[in-house]
Amino acid sequence: MNELEITPDSTELPIDEAFLKNMIKSEIAGAKWGKDMQWSIRLMKDNQIIEALQYFEQAEEFFNFNIVGAFVGEQTPIYVYKSDRQEIDEIAEMDDDG
Repeated sequence: MNELEITPDSTELPIDEAFLKNMIKSEIAGAKWGKDMQWSIRLMKDNQIIEALQYFEQAEEFFNFNIVGAFVGEQTPIYVYKSDRQEIDEIAEMDDDG
């Protein structure tokens, strides 16, 4: 390392230790179980992902109220999503109760 005039700075190791451990763990998981597991482990410690997950409930409320619940005339789009029979029955029961 000294040939290239690079000197290691061990003072930064404690700062990056959690990151490095997570990267090593994800690489091992990727080698053993595949890329999906590798990325799921990596993303569990990703600050941007963790921050974004905090807004999912707010985003769902916004979507349901402002988009799904909106009526904008004859050209109002519909939203279709896949559900199972139990969920369909539960929705039907809610409609009957209302």
